[in-house]
Amino acid sequence: MSDAELDLKAELESTEARLRLNTKERDVLKVTRGRVQRKRALCGSGLDLSRAAKNMVSLLYVIAGYQAAPAVAYVAHVLRRTRRDCVPDETLRNDVEVTFLNSNLDEIIPILDESGSSQPRQLAEAWRWYTEWQLFSWVRSKNLTHGVAPRTGTVLISFDRLRMQAPLDFRPTPRRVYDTSSRVWARRWRLRWGARHANLRTVEGLTIEEIQQKAPTT
Repeated sequence: MSDAELDLKAELESTEARLRLNTKERDVLKVTRGRVQRKRALCGSGLDLSRAAKNMVSLLYVIAGYQAAPAVAYVAHVLRRTRRDCVPDETLRNDVEVTFLNSNLDEIIPILDESGSSQPRQLAEAWRWYTEWQLFSWVRSKNLTHGVAPRTGTVLISFDRLRMQAPLDFRPTPRRVYDTSSRVWARRWRLRWGARHANLRTVEGLTIEEIQQKAPTT
């Protein structure tokens, strides 16, 4: 890891700590623009996103407990939707962290206020995306462990369990196992997240590796 990357990591950890403190105390955290711009010049950030998309990146980063993976998935989705070139996850991770460091926390903190968010729709959208990412991660872990993806009913039950982690006023819409519209949603969710769903002929004696060749993971 280069000196610039180490400096960025230290700056990121410091900003996270101050954000946690000030969110609790309802203070507004001021980011030192000169230091952030210097780190950005050293490490680079290729994200050319709208203001709303950059805010979403920061919201997802905080909601996920300062983990970049959900925001990385969100940026990759935006790049695909706008037909831009694919970018390696490690590059996107750096871009996400720099975007968070460079965010206007005077704007982000009020959005995160669950008791009176300044942008309740955007906060609800962030929780929806985060919940769908959690579902994707859970399905992928089952796929890797057992070789095949869970059935639609199991996916819907798991989604309803995961959505309960969101604040009450910002929870995603519930999905019911025997509701036709929920199964339509599950099919669209698989398409959005690049998953596949199909029936396999039952054959005894297949290893997990053989099953994964027939039904590869996303």
